[in-house]
Amino acid sequence: MKFAAAVVMSFSLFLLASCTGSGGSNSIVPPVHAATYSNANVTGTYSIRLGTSLDVIAEMIGTFTADGAGNITSGTMTEYGTNAAINQTCSVSFSGTYNIESNANGSATINATFTPNGTSSQCLPSGTYKFNMQAAQQGSILLFGESDGIGLQSGTAAKQ
Repeated sequence: MKFAAAVVMSFSLFLLASCTGSGGSNSIVPPVHAATYSNANVTGTYSIRLGTSLDVIAEMIGTFTADGAGNITSGTMTEYGTNAAINQTCSVSFSGTYNIESNANGSATINATFTPNGTSSQCLPSGTYKFNMQAAQQGSILLFGESDGIGLQSGTAAKQ
């Protein structure tokens, strides 16, 4: 993957250099630097959307706050059942931790409490959920994929 990106970048720089014209002027192409990431890139309030598909389908949307030091200090979501077997909403509150490596890959662990809205008891179970995550655009976009195999959830978060 890194090799392919390097080939594309080299070709792009070649094209850029060859498009400068033939008027004898020299052009300088600035070097391309890879971004270095850390927990500090993930700070502030994010909107989040997660989806799951077990024997039923549910979607979750909400917000969370990250402190830039590896802590998710607060989060809330609403879980929406999207088929006839689980036609309800549940409130979700969570907090947890995250770790972003210099290459933008990382992990997150959240402790979530699911509370049924109304009489339904079909929420996902409360407990600890683990995710692989990746930061993009200096932390303004986050990608999630559950890594513990409980709910097979994946989704995105965008900095507000």
